[in-house]
Amino acid sequence: MLATVALRCLIALSLAMNSWAQDSMILVRHCEFDNFGNLTMSGIAAAREIGKAMKGRKINSIVSSPVTRTQQTAEEIRGVLEPKVAIKNEIKLSSVEDQAKNWVQYLRLQAYGGQGSGKVFVTHHEVISAFFEAEKINLPIDFGAAYELIVTNGKLTARALRQEK
Repeated sequence: MLATVALRCLIALSLAMNSWAQDSMILVRHCEFDNFGNLTMSGIAAAREIGKAMKGRKINSIVSSPVTRTQQTAEEIRGVLEPKVAIKNEIKLSSVEDQAKNWVQYLRLQAYGGQGSGKVFVTHHEVISAFFEAEKINLPIDFGAAYELIVTNGKLTARALRQEK
């Protein structure tokens, strides 16, 4: 009897740990910026709020496009996280259409290949819109919005981690 209870507890613990270990990644639209491409004070505050919303999650790295507003959003998020993580530029700029296609392919590989787990991706409205369209996800994409993407049994789901109010 005691062995059966112990076995049930181990199975329950294993299931709980597996649900916490799902492949998940976070997708962020850069925050509000001015006419010069720099984050506004509101944008800086929003990026810090995104970082706070990520506290307690295992974040391995932040991947950002090389555009100033995405870099600044990534830096502000990084400034809130402990321990500090590396910011990487893994996608180079080209035309907006090519960039969106490249990012969508890259994000799909990261999500479905499991390499995106623990990563934060900071990018642009066009990229997130194209990715959501390809994945049939219907969520609003505002400045400073953050989404947790989870792949379970080969199916991707998304939920808003942070939305503008």
